[in-house]
Amino acid sequence: MNLDVPVAGVQLGFDRLGTEIVVPMVRRKPVRLGLLGPPTPARLLAYRLVSAGASVTVVSHRQPTWKPLRTKVQSARLAIVDNPPPWPARPSTQPGGNPGPQAFFADLPSPPPLWLGDMPWTTVLHIADHVPAQSDFWHNAEAVIVNAPGHGRALADLFGRPDVSRVDSLPPGYLALVDRWRVALFRLALTPAENDLMA
Repeated sequence: MNLDVPVAGVQLGFDRLGTEIVVPMVRRKPVRLGLLGPPTPARLLAYRLVSAGASVTVVSHRQPTWKPLRTKVQSARLAIVDNPPPWPARPSTQPGGNPGPQAFFADLPSPPPLWLGDMPWTTVLHIADHVPAQSDFWHNAEAVIVNAPGHGRALADLFGRPDVSRVDSLPPGYLALVDRWRVALFRLALTPAENDLMA
């Protein structure tokens, strides 16, 4: 499978009006993202990035959570490890280059340091159960994917947007993408080949 990932980012799904929801991930500048709640959407994002030629390193102490991705993706561009390696081993390059864009998914209790991945064509995603209020990384995040209700107040404080409180009551089957300009509720858009990543 080979997906075309535009420089703007990776598609997550569609809102109720059919508008495509895209998360920034492949850019000429470093990208920092948060994910609140279960890491299921991160498996989808990692799959799509690797399919598009990016390299993804996942660091997690919850290895069974990542088994669907490990089973589906047999590629040297995907590493799922228990402990953070020195990363990146070499600077990221533009799509089509060597090594190409790189992403680091931190499924860890503590957020990554702000300096991690501070280079072009590099994305760092932190998966957390709640917003780490004192984290420089989260205060500099471009966007947060919300996969569980109850984070409205913390996100409103993080982004300085009172309207973010509506993510406290996500409709069943919906997620939210929150940044400094929008709060978008959406459903994931999956291809048949991606359904088993959601198990």
